[in-house]
Amino acid sequence: MVSKIRDIVRPVDTLNPDLSVSAAFQRFHASPDLDTLAVGSESGVTGILLRHRLLDLMLSSISPEILFRQPVRQFMEKTFESVDISASISYVTATSTTLEMAEPMGALVAMEEGRYVGIVPLGRLLKALTGINVARARAMKEMREKLEAAAQKMAQARQDESRFVAMVGHEIRTPLTGILGVADLLTGTKLSKKQQAMATTIARSGHHLDRLLDDLLDLSRLNADKVKLVAEPFDLRDFARETRALWQARGLQEDVTLNVRAKTKGGKRIVADATRLRQILFNLVSNAIKFSGGGRVDVDLETRETETGRIDVWMRVSDTGPGISDTDKARLFGMFEQASEQTRLGHGGSGLGLAIAKGLVERMDGQLDLRDNAAGGCEFTVVCPVIKAGPKLVAQTPTRQRSGQFELGRILVVDDHDTSRFVISQALIAAGWQVDSVATSTQAERRLDGVFYQAALFDLHLGDVRGEDLLASLRAGSSANRNLAVLAVSADVGAERRAACLAAGFAGFVEKPIRPRQLVASLADLIVDTAHQGAGAVRLRAV
Repeated sequence: MVSKIRDIVRPVDTLNPDLSVSAAFQRFHASPDLDTLAVGSESGVTGILLRHRLLDLMLSSISPEILFRQPVRQFMEKTFESVDISASISYVTATSTTLEMAEPMGALVAMEEGRYVGIVPLGRLLKALTGINVARARAMKEMREKLEAAAQKMAQARQDESRFVAMVGHEIRTPLTGILGVADLLTGTKLSKKQQAMATTIARSGHHLDRLLDDLLDLSRLNADKVKLVAEPFDLRDFARETRALWQARGLQEDVTLNVRAKTKGGKRIVADATRLRQILFNLVSNAIKFSGGGRVDVDLETRETETGRIDVWMRVSDTGPGISDTDKARLFGMFEQASEQTRLGHGGSGLGLAIAKGLVERMDGQLDLRDNAAGGCEFTVVCPVIKAGPKLVAQTPTRQRSGQFELGRILVVDDHDTSRFVISQALIAAGWQVDSVATSTQAERRLDGVFYQAALFDLHLGDVRGEDLLASLRAGSSANRNLAVLAVSADVGAERRAACLAAGFAGFVEKPIRPRQLVASLADLIVDTAHQGAGAVRLRAV
């Protein structure tokens, strides 16, 4: 591609300054497309002669006979612009003083190592520039198309990765129901100490695998930009109490003193995604306790109002652990990264917690910082913008006392996975319910038409139909179970799936792997809530 001055230079001999104007006209006549000639010699150019200037002179009062005998030095332009042939055309056109003139010269003088080599007609220069710009625009268009294609390919790859991880998660969670569910059922039976230890080991290993799976799914959602934030009002003091209650026992096990404090200068109640803030904070607290055996972990929660009136929530977690080197700090928030190989061997973990925490903080338009703790160890600080919430509404008049007592009736379990069906049924039977369990929608519809149930659990991924379709068919029918309270059961634990279940009419959601105790509690809550749905409305007051 034409890009340098040497590509467009026209090698034209110079005119001797003493040459007559007549001879110069003959040179121009021999080259009709030539408008400029250099005057001088190869060793030096003293000026340029322009065709249109000579034609103007012929139309002047000077006699042609006299004009033709005059030397060209009398009519040459002594001011001209020279360029080196190694210069780029783009650079010359951008910096040329000749092109900026109201009446530009006809050409530039081309030089190489201080010697004249020819002229560069401005028309040829501008034409070459146009070609360069067209080629550049074409190249930019092609590059843009390639980048867009690459971006689409990357987005598709992220979507494929997300779907793959979700599929793997679903397939792993289902057999995990057998591992964790049966382990929990075993611990509720009469076992020897050795058998109890074995069951506990199975449960602990299964829970570790479940946590790792949760981390991988969260990371996949972050990479695929599928993390949805759900803002809701909550009290920072309740948040602090919950943190203390959940992690105090873990701290005692690790011989760690846990201090949790809350300051609410910016407001007690705020609107934010409490679930994600809890996930971020608990990741940081878990790490701090893990590395601070025999030491102390301080958790400070605070709301602050900025100078611009914005409300920020601050979450600071500091520990007295071994600390992290500056080199390790730079990579600590990457996936599968840990402070050192000794850390991995000594404390375990996947190295995903901090990467997930950072991704969630950024998704919430916040900032996560790490620095050394003055008392030794590390200090993690999270700052996220939130909204100040209105007052909490509470009942102004006493309502009917809810009773947790109810008759244990018959439950229908619909799940095409034998192990899941077994775990769910055994957990409910052990709690005192009568249970019918079926594997297909046809069997379920037959049962629902002939037996009255207290509640039901539908797996969302039945072999023949979806759980949502089975529920829709039940609601559209005329059986006595038409308004039956139904819990959805699924290994797909994403927020979108939960929301879709509620929208479809399910009364709640039970995630796999099934934990028998949690399952029983969820079902009991559902039955109690259903029994009290007819309670009258009460007036509310703000607190």
